[in-house]
Amino acid sequence: MRSFHPETGLICGVYIALIVAVGWQGWPSRLPTPKNSGRPISVQSAQMAAHAAAISEPASVSDLEPTPELTFGLESTPALSTGTGKPSSRPVTTSAAQLLQNQRIAELRKPTPVTAHILMYHYVRVVDPKLDPEGYRLSVTASQLDNDLTALQAAGYSFITMADLAAGRGSPKKIAVTFDDGYADAYTTAYPILVKHRATATFFIISGKVGQPAYMSWDEIRTLHRRGFEIGAHTLHHPDLSRLTTAAQQKEIEGSKLAIEAQIGAPLVSFCYPAGRFNADTLHLVQEDGFLTATTTEPGAAHAGSDPYLLPRVRVSPTVTPTELVREVRS
Repeated sequence: MRSFHPETGLICGVYIALIVAVGWQGWPSRLPTPKNSGRPISVQSAQMAAHAAAISEPASVSDLEPTPELTFGLESTPALSTGTGKPSSRPVTTSAAQLLQNQRIAELRKPTPVTAHILMYHYVRVVDPKLDPEGYRLSVTASQLDNDLTALQAAGYSFITMADLAAGRGSPKKIAVTFDDGYADAYTTAYPILVKHRATATFFIISGKVGQPAYMSWDEIRTLHRRGFEIGAHTLHHPDLSRLTTAAQQKEIEGSKLAIEAQIGAPLVSFCYPAGRFNADTLHLVQEDGFLTATTTEPGAAHAGSDPYLLPRVRVSPTVTPTELVREVRS
C-alpha cells in the first residue's frame, strides 16, 4: 500500500477550495495574458535593425482594443478571468485564490531594465516669460542645451536616435535627444551645439509648416539628414489626433510621412504624437504606416518591456538645471 503524504492532501485541499470559489464551469483553462498594442522593444531588436534601413510590412494590430485607458508596459493588471472573456463579478474568498492573484500581480510589476531616456526639447531661444509664458515653458536657451549635453556626457551618457532605439541599441547609459515641431532654431542654434558635442538627435517635423516663418526649410532638413541626424514625422498640421475621424488622422499621419520621405529620400521610422494626444485609432494607423516607434509627452524612461508606440519622455524645461537633468535620468 502506498503511504499518504501530507503535502498531497494540502495540494488537493487548495485545488478543491479554488473550484468551490469560482465554480467548475467558470474555472479558466489558463490565466489571461495582458494585451499590448505594440511589440515590446526587447523582442523587436533583430527585426528593427533591418527596418532601420528599409520599411517592410508593419505588424498586424487587429487585436487592438479601442479603450481610452492606455498604459505603459505592465503597470495595470487585468482582473482574473472566469473563462468567458469578462471579469468575474463573483467574489473570490479563498486564501488560495487570492494568493494566485497576488503572485500574478507581483510578476507583472517586476521592474524591467531601462533601455534609454528620451529627452524632449522644443525651442532653443531666449524668451521673456512675462511676455510669452507658454513659449517660455517650451524653450531652453542655447547655453542651457550646451550645458545639458556637457553634464550628461560628463556623467557617462552617450546619444542615440529613436531609430537606434528601435534597432535595439539602447542601454541605461544612452540618451535619445528629440526636438519637436521643426522650428528654425533647431537648425540655426541646436544643430551647431549638437555637432560641437558630437551628439546625434531626432527632429520631429510638422511637414505642412516647413518653410513658414519660424520653421526650418526643406534644404535645412535635408542637411540634418545628410549629417546623420534622424528626421521623424509629427503630422501635417499638428492637430489633436484624438479629436479627428479615422480618415482625417490617416491623412495627417501618412501625409506627413510621405511628404518628408519624398524630400529626404529615405524612409521614416519614428513618429511623435502632437501634444501627446491620440486614441486607439491613432495607434493602429501609426503601426499600419510602418513606423517603428512613437513618442508621447508622458514622463518616464523607456524600459525593455515598454510599448514602442507609447514611449515616455523627459520634458526639459527652462527651469531644469543640468544637474537636475542628470539626476532625473539616473533615477
